[in-house]
Amino acid sequence: PWFWNKCTGLSDTAWLEDAITNSTLVGATGGSYMQCLDAHATSTAYVLMYMSSRRRIDVWYAETSVDSNAYRGELLGLLALHLLLEQAHQVYGQPSQPTSVYSDWKSAIHKISHLNADR
Repeated sequence: PWFWNKCTGLSDTAWLEDAITNSTLVGATGGSYMQCLDAHATSTAYVLMYMSSRRRIDVWYAETSVDSNAYRGELLGLLALHLLLEQAHQVYGQPSQPTSVYSDWKSAIHKISHLNADR
């Protein structure tokens, strides 16, 4: 999909299984909106890091919408991070401890943490 266009760190992901198994994977995300540059553009970025080895996956992208705002950028990053983790857990199994995910927008974390798994 389009949100993988600006991604680094996916060439070798063997470390991802270790990070999930050892519960030492940490994620962080941030969104951005600068109306003065483009009122219809929202950007986001996220990082997944294996704390033991400092190996990481970095993803950043932008999207355009008439509904652009900073909150939307934060949600986009959290959703993309959630989907990547969900896929990794399906491949490598569920971790003994949940992956820590950090965001500077508390209500966005709350919204993403209450996603309906059946949707």
